[in-house]
Amino acid sequence: MHPLFAENAATYAIKNATTEGKVTVVVLLLLSLFSWTVILTKLRQILIARRMTKKFMAAYASTRDPLDILKKGEDFEGAPAFQLYLRGTEELAYHLKNNPVTVKAAMFPSGSEHTNTDVLSKTTQTKISTASFEALKVVLEEAAGEQVERS
Repeated sequence: MHPLFAENAATYAIKNATTEGKVTVVVLLLLSLFSWTVILTKLRQILIARRMTKKFMAAYASTRDPLDILKKGEDFEGAPAFQLYLRGTEELAYHLKNNPVTVKAAMFPSGSEHTNTDVLSKTTQTKISTASFEALKVVLEEAAGEQVERS
């Protein structure tokens, strides 16, 4: 029977293939299965990261204290932004504890345009020094690099 009129072209190809051809087809099938496994795993990771990032960003937007999520112990595993947040807040908490800078807030006279701001809510604030802020930036840059390498 002529190959164009064969019952199934794949059956004809397998029956008439050499050993090298059959080995090549098997290897290609195995590599294809491996590739699809990687593709589907990455797709799953991306979907989880998107979902968890949305949840993290909503939680972060709902608070005024940058350390609030850490204090509550909330977890957004799989969100790259959350990993950056964790590294940054750990470093910030360290510097607030070990290298604090106390700043007296300026009080505005009543009737001033600034009387309705949060400045009046506290007369003393604890902040970090410029050197501590630079250390925090380095930690965040390292964490961002790690997140890029993971993707």
